[in-house]
Amino acid sequence: MRAIFRDLARQRWRTLLTIAGMAIGIFALVVLGAMAEHFRSVVADAKGYVRGTVRLVTKTNKKGENPGISPDDIAQARALPGVRDVAPTLTLLFDGYNLEDDPLIFLTPKPLVEGLSLRHAERMRPGVHLLEGRWLKEGDESSIMVVRWLAL
Repeated sequence: MRAIFRDLARQRWRTLLTIAGMAIGIFALVVLGAMAEHFRSVVADAKGYVRGTVRLVTKTNKKGENPGISPDDIAQARALPGVRDVAPTLTLLFDGYNLEDDPLIFLTPKPLVEGLSLRHAERMRPGVHLLEGRWLKEGDESSIMVVRWLAL
């Protein structure tokens, strides 16, 4: 044992570089493992949020006009086989976001406001979990539910 420590002390730079290389390798494995777990969690949450949901979306034109989805479009969606319910929602981005220049993708989430009828909320958002407070209920006025990071 004494010979091992003596050899390590003789070649200080080699010993230091070896230990530093092992530490960097362990650090890289831990960080990459944590990142992989985070991405897996993000994808699983996103899949749970949109599971069983089909979105019909209309685009706002350059004049700022959005035709919306007509009652005929909603009737056609309800008539499709396998459709249990159709719930119109209203989604607005906070001011300052231009979808033409910066489209919505899951890698760059944008703060938005989404309006959904209370009657449909539980079925249409199965991946949303309440962490504290309470769900909105019929009769609530001037009330809003927000994600934790937005409330801070």
